[in-house]
Amino acid sequence: MKQAFFLRSLVFVLALFVFMMPFASSCEKQGVTQEETPPDALSGVIDATPVGPTELGNPYVSYKPFEAYPMAKCIWELYEYEGKLYLGCGDGNNNTSPTPIYSYDPNADAYASFDFTGEVTEEWVDRFFVLDGTLGVLGADPAVGTYGWDEGTYYTLGEAGWDVHVFHSGTHTYDFVEYEGAHFIAKQTLYDGEPVIRSADGGETWENVAMIKDGVRQIWEEGSYIRGEKFLTLNGKLYLYFYNTGKELGYKHFVYEYKDGAFHQLPYTWSQNLDIRSQMPNAASSRLENAVEFGGKVYLVTGHLMATDDLSTIGRVALPEACRVQDICVTDDTLYVMASTQKELSSFETAVFATTDGETFECAARFSYPIPCYSFLPYGDKLYFGTGSSALTETSAADHEKLGMLLSYPNLFKTE
Repeated sequence: MKQAFFLRSLVFVLALFVFMMPFASSCEKQGVTQEETPPDALSGVIDATPVGPTELGNPYVSYKPFEAYPMAKCIWELYEYEGKLYLGCGDGNNNTSPTPIYSYDPNADAYASFDFTGEVTEEWVDRFFVLDGTLGVLGADPAVGTYGWDEGTYYTLGEAGWDVHVFHSGTHTYDFVEYEGAHFIAKQTLYDGEPVIRSADGGETWENVAMIKDGVRQIWEEGSYIRGEKFLTLNGKLYLYFYNTGKELGYKHFVYEYKDGAFHQLPYTWSQNLDIRSQMPNAASSRLENAVEFGGKVYLVTGHLMATDDLSTIGRVALPEACRVQDICVTDDTLYVMASTQKELSSFETAVFATTDGETFECAARFSYPIPCYSFLPYGDKLYFGTGSSALTETSAADHEKLGMLLSYPNLFKTE
């Protein structure tokens, strides 16, 4: 009798354990510091059961110009402005244009919450900014034949859509920053221009900013493509991440510091061989995608998470597991890092790691999806994700169905 009772009790306990397993948290709080775990040893630190995200809708389903170019549905950027999320999409490889810009109201429901705000004559949109309180978009790549090869563009949101602003010697505009009461745009230019322009009157007029090397203003060799790719801010100072495709410079990366009204080259370079450039499979993969200042350091996305505290050297930051980093952002004194890593055919695991000290990371979200996520944004008590393609020029059946989908997932870091 006692033996039978013991067996029945054992069966009950085992059954209860199996029943409770699916209800385990999808993210366990486990931190790994840079010093404790080398990057190459990171694997399987967090053992969690992925839970699916909420599909909020796909605004590009009925946008006919994208039917022949599925890659244009990739959501490269998510940006919050006045309580709405703005989506940047497009395809610079196939030169699709115009590019639509949709906004999403996180307080509304699914498909009805998307609003068409207008189109820009660019091949893709991957950078929003605010100019004197007005939402703006950088002209990453003007459509062929729209403007001259030596003209750059940016757009501001008006009552009837997006108003275009044109400036000389731009080709591509890459970044925007406000510093010491002035506005700066980083761009690609031909040899007769400068990679940075500045406005002191809210964008009414723009002027070139000189690039200084060894005390002398630089003159670019004919045939060079001069790229001011990313502004970096650190400890109250402004820097420029700079790339020159001229043969004399050997395709190197340089860092310039802004002082006395000009950018001065610092005495060190970031070599292309250091894997600084982004590994994201998109038209912008030849340049640095994202950089933020946090806790006295600059963090950068290259496919890995990189960091530097003085800009002279840069190193890889250890995350709780081996993964492919796609995006980063800072909000509420927290650094969020989003990774989307292929685990098997038509299955990507997206995870978000959060830290308040820059060393110990905790899992804020984790889920599986048929395609990767390229962008994300914490807002309220949720994390929002923009999906991308799993291939650069070809798309699978899963891509066609899911590509351009906006997703949400509870922000476990904020709620725990």
